[in-house]
Amino acid sequence: MNTTLARGAAKRGATGAEGTVGFSVSYRLILACSIWLVMGVLSLAYAKFEGGNNTVEGMPTLAVDEPVTWFEVLAQPPKAKPQRIHLTKLASANPAVTTKTVSKADLLNSRWAQINEKMEGYLADPQHCLNTLGTCKDPVFNQWVGLMKSAEKLRKARRLPVINRGINATLSYTLDRQNWGVTDYWASPEEALTRRRGDCEDYAILKYWSLALLGFDRDDMEVVAVFDQRTKQYHAILRIKQAGATYILDNRTARIRLPQDLPFYKTVFTTSEGADFTVASNFRTLSSLVDIATSGSKQDN
Repeated sequence: MNTTLARGAAKRGATGAEGTVGFSVSYRLILACSIWLVMGVLSLAYAKFEGGNNTVEGMPTLAVDEPVTWFEVLAQPPKAKPQRIHLTKLASANPAVTTKTVSKADLLNSRWAQINEKMEGYLADPQHCLNTLGTCKDPVFNQWVGLMKSAEKLRKARRLPVINRGINATLSYTLDRQNWGVTDYWASPEEALTRRRGDCEDYAILKYWSLALLGFDRDDMEVVAVFDQRTKQYHAILRIKQAGATYILDNRTARIRLPQDLPFYKTVFTTSEGADFTVASNFRTLSSLVDIATSGSKQDN
């Protein structure tokens, strides 16, 4: 009998313990949910209170977004990503926006045509001193004519070094920025001789016309803009074909050079063929071919 009573007491004790544990878990869960709910309500009330007190007397009320609960956030549709507007579409949508690009080669060709027109105007007059190689009414040409008269006495092959040295000595090297106030300006022979100053292309242009007046075929000569890979600078020379060979007249030297002597000169522009931008693009921006003077920017005297 004692054994039976003991088993009954043990069974009641186990049942009581299980009931206590179940009550404890339920109580904690209910308490946690209540605390979470109370905190949510307090947060919502505080946010509304702060929003309402955000107005300063005499100042307009700022537009403030109302607090959004977590279930409202989930219910909202996803925001659409902003569209990217491509520049090409923007330009086509606005036909009033137009871009006009003028090639540097076009500017150089235009200036070269102006110089040729000016010189051919002189040569159209059979009495002009450049045709007769006599005394000029304009003293600007007299020293130049004297140089050509000295070269005329020599055989044709010997005229090249005389003209190269003579023109190198006639002009004093001056940057166009100092001489003309622009980055690059191709001066006519008259302009260069009037100032007795010029940069590399002015020497080349004056040599071109000197040799043309001495009977060299203009189709065999060209003023060439090059990129010097040694100095990383742009430069200009006169290139001439004579008796099956090509010669270079350069204001940097009194000697007549051959193309193989100057492999570091890479052609950028020629007056006969225009611009070779395939070559130029391998280097940097054509800085010396910017601000070329075109019609109306400079007038021959």
